[in-house]
Amino acid sequence: MQITPLAVSDPEFLSACTKTSRWDEMISMSLGSTHIAHNPGPPFRSWTNASGKDLRLLEYTAPNGTASSLAADLSALLATCKPGTTIEVLSETFGPIKPSPELLQSLGFVASSGGVVRTLEIPASYTPTTAFPAGVTLHPVTTELDWADRVSIEQILFSYPLKGDYVRRLDVALRYLANDRRSDFNVIARHEGSVIAYINMRYARGVAYLQGAGVMASWRKRGLMRAMLERAVVEAQGKGFAVVMTRAWDEDARKAWVAMGFAGALVCDSKWKLTVA
Repeated sequence: MQITPLAVSDPEFLSACTKTSRWDEMISMSLGSTHIAHNPGPPFRSWTNASGKDLRLLEYTAPNGTASSLAADLSALLATCKPGTTIEVLSETFGPIKPSPELLQSLGFVASSGGVVRTLEIPASYTPTTAFPAGVTLHPVTTELDWADRVSIEQILFSYPLKGDYVRRLDVALRYLANDRRSDFNVIARHEGSVIAYINMRYARGVAYLQGAGVMASWRKRGLMRAMLERAVVEAQGKGFAVVMTRAWDEDARKAWVAMGFAGALVCDSKWKLTVA
């Protein structure tokens, strides 16, 4: 799949980063679910849980929409929501018609940080310098064993609950993004047959996104993640990208990515939330 890379200076870069990092996660994780739904609209592309009390408005999709129609449709939606419903709006992804801060404030929404996009600029003559630990081999995820190992290592590293359907939905989402949409490229590292690390790159909407990565505790501080990242950067450059972006969802991740070259920091638009009274 050929993608035209966006420059960091492009007005749509942050929006593309947000869609690629947040939309794709929410929508793909809803595919294997009986209690989460993705609705393309109109008037809003949205994601919601079974109770309807966790509603994320992703995009304004009304035909021939205007600022006035957006205000009217948003007000009408709020009037139909049950008390206790939490509504989240990411204004930068709403497309050509975005809700203004004044509109959201007038409806009772409260702003919080939209997060930070970390960027790594790829030098024109980029060459990996970190060697893999002895006996470690890389494997693009293609076989059933590969997929089982890919899901298993993420479940272990992030302590996802085995009870319930989260791990099954993760498996569905990962396969969909890699095999059906063909945007994701998963690689695992093995040593003596056991999976010890993974990395996943996503190429979509003009951005190269380091979606996820992790190393088993016993293999950390050996240069393994840096070595895998360097090979992923080479892959991205080969596809025409001059920048790789990622999101750090906690302080430990932020420190790790900054140490590995993600020195750029772009602040996203505010995330707006409202709990219906």
